[in-house]
Amino acid sequence: MWAYPRPPRLERTHRHLEIWLGGQRIAATSGAYRVLETSHPRTYYLPPLAFAPGVLERAAGASTCEWKGEATYWTVRGGAAMAVAAAWS
Repeated sequence: MWAYPRPPRLERTHRHLEIWLGGQRIAATSGAYRVLETSHPRTYYLPPLAFAPGVLERAAGASTCEWKGEATYWTVRGGAAMAVAAAWS
């Protein structure tokens, strides 16, 4: 990941991606984007419609990236599990 470009590179991916939490599939898509950024692990951005209804809840906090702009954080729920501020847009 240290060899990833700066500024980050955004690539469309048609790989089928699924996100599971608490034994429940909370998102699935074949239309995501992959971001390659220096010193960061590979990151995927999924479209909002990829998420099952009700699994995302706005979380407190925000941040700014010089390349990607303002971020909003989301708490994710799946099955009996909850991941606070684990997703961003």
